[in-house]
Amino acid sequence: MDTVVAYIGLDWADERHSVHLQTAEGAVEHRELEQKPAVLHEWIARLQQRFSGGKIAVALEQRRQFVRTP
Repeated sequence: MDTVVAYIGLDWADERHSVHLQTAEGAVEHRELEQKPAVLHEWIARLQQRFSGGKIAVALEQRRQFVRTP
C-alpha cells in the first residue's frame, strides 16, 4: 500500500507529547501521550492496527534543525 492513510504532527516534550493526527479522509484528532516507552509502544501498535499497516507520515518537532529525507 503506497497511499498515506494518516498524517501525524508530534511535538516532543520532556513529560508529555502533543500529537495531532489527520486521517486521509480529513478527520482531525488531538491527544497527549506520556513520555514513557510503554505508552508510545502501545499507541504505535494501536495505530498499526487501526490503519491496517498502511503508511503513516510523521512530522517530528526538533529543537534546532528540521528533519529532512535524502
